[in-house]
Amino acid sequence: MELYISEDYDYRIQLTAFTFSEKNKFTVLGCDDYSSIRGTNGADFSSACSGVCSKVQDVADNGQCSGVGCCQTSIPKGINYYNITLNSLQNHTDVWSFNRCGFAFLGEEDSFVFRGASDLSPEGNVWERIESTVPVVVDWVVARETRNCSESSACKENSSCYEVEGGGYRCRCNQGYEGNPYLDPGCQGQFQIYQLLVQQLLFL
Repeated sequence: MELYISEDYDYRIQLTAFTFSEKNKFTVLGCDDYSSIRGTNGADFSSACSGVCSKVQDVADNGQCSGVGCCQTSIPKGINYYNITLNSLQNHTDVWSFNRCGFAFLGEEDSFVFRGASDLSPEGNVWERIESTVPVVVDWVVARETRNCSESSACKENSSCYEVEGGGYRCRCNQGYEGNPYLDPGCQGQFQIYQLLVQQLLFL
């Protein structure tokens, strides 16, 4: 993973073995801020979001990012690189009394709950909360460079592979079986699970 942050609020991150999931949302916090996110998933994409408000009374505290102090937008699946640029419209001059800076981040959908004006205040510690409670979801596949799984070797007993959009494959247990399809002894039926439990009890 490569990470780069510059002093002009330009942030980029790149993954090598994974891709960023579409279960993430791009979020912008602030009353005088706009931010763009650019990336690639085989083709270039870009999106933008802005949080605008003129007085603290405008900011709702119902947990919704509606564009007033908080804005959210989706990202496409399969991106392995993104770049975020954050800018201020008027350097927070008109909202300085309650909002002195803005934030932009990528994180799991629904993991961040907007708390209204307290999240815009420098005393709100919102960035610490984001870092500790908002994960980033990544996707992975087996053999991304492979377009089919006809020669799958990663799927263990009683499991099969299925192809993933964008290349590669994943494994899943066959119907009637459960367990981890990637680890020995593979997926087990109810009778097989019972046998394993009996064997374990005999060795106690």
